[in-house]
Amino acid sequence: MNIYDELIEIAAAVLKKPADTVLPDRSIEEQGGDSLDIVEILLQVEDRYGVYVPDSAVVEMRTLAELSAWLEENA
Repeated sequence: MNIYDELIEIAAAVLKKPADTVLPDRSIEEQGGDSLDIVEILLQVEDRYGVYVPDSAVVEMRTLAELSAWLEENA
């Protein structure tokens, strides 16, 4: 499983919805999540990949696709 697919799985678990309904090009808020869901997703990402996602990067990344691209470069 690649980073992109793993992010979909993480987001689906946090949002409590099937993975095939999580849209990587939409923000978490657009998919029914809130700021706490975003924090939970980021905590799981940091644990899984052993990388710290800085607040400045979080502000710039609005979608899972953007987070996936960032992780590809930084993890």
